Amino acid sequence: MWFASLFSYLGLKAGTRRPAPVAVILVGIGYPTHRLIELSRRHRGIEVVAVIDDYPWHHRTLIQGVRVHYPSEIAALAAKHGVSDLGVFGDAAHLLDAALRQTLLERHLRLHDLADEADPHTLLQQLQNAGT
Repeated sequence: MWFASLFSYLGLKAGTRRPAPVAVILVGIGYPTHRLIELSRRHRGIEVVAVIDDYPWHHRTLIQGVRVHYPSEIAALAAKHGVSDLGVFGDAAHLLDAALRQTLLERHLRLHDLADEADPHTLLQQLQNAGT
């Protein structure tokens, strides 16, 4: 049957489902953010559900279909989307002050420091591994 070959191609057995992608929030806007969103759509191992930035002119805009929010919205977004991991790019670490970091840790959210100059494939793998 044609769908058996499709399942084989996708690495699935009939009657099984592909595991749900790991939902993550990225903190900071820059080339690495754009690249990571692009890669996540192709590899489907993670799903970027929101991007965080504090510039008012970025608020509620879209980056490749992902909405930009303020840092104060992280906890609500994480609860809404079932997020357990945040990727924080180095130059955006200042967006998470000590009080916000404490709140996020109390809600059992894991913060991952992502290097701005790192290979996007490496960042994708780091976030995928964090969710397992």
